[in-house]
Amino acid sequence: MPDLRFNKSQIRRFKSKGAVKKYLDPVGLFDKVPGREFASNNSQLGKMETPMFEAFHFIKYRVRKAQEDGKHLEFWLNLFSVVRNRLITANISLIYNCIRKSRFVARQDDVSRDDFVSAGNMSLILSVEGFDPWKGARFSTYACRAIVNSFCKVAYDRTRHAACVDVSQFDVPEECNDTNKDLYIERAKAALDKAKLTPRQRDILAHRFYGDETLAQVGKRYNRTKERVRQIETQALQILKEYLEDDKVLA
Repeated sequence: MPDLRFNKSQIRRFKSKGAVKKYLDPVGLFDKVPGREFASNNSQLGKMETPMFEAFHFIKYRVRKAQEDGKHLEFWLNLFSVVRNRLITANISLIYNCIRKSRFVARQDDVSRDDFVSAGNMSLILSVEGFDPWKGARFSTYACRAIVNSFCKVAYDRTRHAACVDVSQFDVPEECNDTNKDLYIERAKAALDKAKLTPRQRDILAHRFYGDETLAQVGKRYNRTKERVRQIETQALQILKEYLEDDKVLA
């Protein structure tokens, strides 16, 4: 459901006589219902950007009015969805431009590109819904700042919440004395360091094997499907296996 809060100036504009034609006609939405191709069109808006955002805010206002009086709610909600998707697809390239130009992203070896894209998509959606075209700023300026901030948050969260696998809890062979046990743990720790597991892989292994959590529980924690968690776990174990097999002490 869209954010339906408006300031007094916006309400005054939207309640004026002929507002429907004023805001919808410039973007070709006054006398027709746009089809699916309208929403999926990823071409740049150019000079139509400001009129499109003004129409988008007007449509949000009409959604609120329709909720109050119960008239044409489905029509306005559908129009809201179509125009929002058009604005998102027209600006989706901003996410990849931010990834390509950001030196910060290039330095984050432990965070995948998909994670940045996912965070950027969410920020872009929120930016589309929150952008005020009457303030005179360009949408790209407004959105890029939010997108880059989301990149920083993703990297910070991965670092802050990355669980460290406790090698002292490894099953050490019974025949090892105290000296050999210390060596065993030291070699296991060295293998983990060489394996270069990502924070997510370490975290999932920790929750699965030391937290005794199910695939479903871990998936819920990270908003991933059970199958995706299983894939990450399998990849991490395969990486560990390769490094552990190279060490005769651990093999």
